[in-house]
Amino acid sequence: MESGDIRPGRVAHDLRRKIVGGIYSDGQRFAVRRLATEYGVDVSIVRRAIDVLQRDGFAIRKAGAGATARRANGGNRGILIVDDEQAIRELVSRALGGEWDVMTAGSGEEALERLDERAFSLVFLDLAMPGMDGAELFHTMRARGLDCPVAILTAYPNSARLARVLESGPVVLLLKPFDLEELRESVRRFANPPAPRVPR
Repeated sequence: MESGDIRPGRVAHDLRRKIVGGIYSDGQRFAVRRLATEYGVDVSIVRRAIDVLQRDGFAIRKAGAGATARRANGGNRGILIVDDEQAIRELVSRALGGEWDVMTAGSGEEALERLDERAFSLVFLDLAMPGMDGAELFHTMRARGLDCPVAILTAYPNSARLARVLESGPVVLLLKPFDLEELRESVRRFANPPAPRVPR
């Protein structure tokens, strides 16, 4: 795979999953050159991915020691809300903003930019959007290897768009208008699932 095909956000997402899953122990050093070879990218892409991890609380840089993984606090838990309706973005942001680091995107294209910048614990995704709709965005995310949990926000549970999403993988479904407690419960259940057991 060419290095241009993999962006820092995707490498950061994969490394974050390995940190949360226990493949990287707390304080374990990132071998940048080995990771570049493993992902088939330039060293600069790995360094930028580690910058993303550091900003999100999953890595620490120490002078003379490089960067190490950080599991102690589980990182800053990021939620991305993708909806073309500003009122929905603001409602969900207010409901989750106290406990979570919430970012928003008003279109599929803007969401891809956010996903390239950092890793997220959960993505709330509206299906009916102009331009790149939610089904196309979901398919693009999975094609890029971004397998974070996705919660679909829709008023049309029997739509062709939703059927296209379900063909690409499992999702959480929230029907509009949704209850704010139901929204918070979906975050509690899916955004930070227990780390898988790692064989010793």
